[in-house]
Amino acid sequence: MGLADLLAPGIAAKVRKQKYQEFTSSGTWTKPANVDYVDVLVIGGGGGGGGGGSNNITGGSYYIFGGGGGGSGYVTFATHVRVTGDTTVTIGAGGTAGAASVPSAAGGNGGDGGQSAFGNVRANGGNGGGGGSPGGSTPGSGANAAGGASGGAGGAASGGASGSYGFTSTANNIGQQALLQIQGGGGAGGADFTQPRSGDGGAAGTPTGSSGTGGAGNVADNTPGAGTSAGANTGCGGGGGGGVNSNPAVASGAGGAGGSGKVIVFWWE
Repeated sequence: MGLADLLAPGIAAKVRKQKYQEFTSSGTWTKPANVDYVDVLVIGGGGGGGGGGSNNITGGSYYIFGGGGGGSGYVTFATHVRVTGDTTVTIGAGGTAGAASVPSAAGGNGGDGGQSAFGNVRANGGNGGGGGSPGGSTPGSGANAAGGASGGAGGAASGGASGSYGFTSTANNIGQQALLQIQGGGGAGGADFTQPRSGDGGAAGTPTGSSGTGGAGNVADNTPGAGTSAGANTGCGGGGGGGVNSNPAVASGAGGAGGSGKVIVFWWE
């Protein structure tokens, strides 16, 4: 006796298949008639890296710092989310790159990443990295607040710090899990007081296993490096820009932009 003989007359066997839709730009998810629950992955936009500081100091013990790396966006994975109709999807933009500076000025701060959302399932964006100092002992701060994994602090002669990454979990009032599993951008290197010196730009974070590395400091030239921008739809933080100490004066390195977020919706029908 086969399966068909066991089924009641008029009842056909139906195999359900998993489907998904990936959003890389804002739009609307259209609810199939027979679907009441979905699983959703939401990634916020990454923060932009800060620009490096710049100066033309000929002596003394001041250090010119690179910009801090941008923090990554949150990653939120929500299961068994009830859907009653078509649902608005918002993709958070990556944070803007921190501006380069000309002597003697601090680099511009990187912009914060935007929040991504599927209905009321949300993932915050990463914070932007701080701009590098034009002289003194205060580096450009690496972003490390509510957005996600931290970007590295901008460095001086020793080079910028790498961005951090982690895997932690928190639950909100609808049971979704927020996972910090995307890396922050690296801080840039800076320049010491001996002319001409500059710093390399920091690398952006990646979503596949490593944080963004900091750029080298105290490079014997006057061509500071820009921070690397994060890839689109990764939610990673941008790298910080390199600082510079040069006479004649040149501009520092700009930060790198953060990566935009994305949303993936999974369901069975």
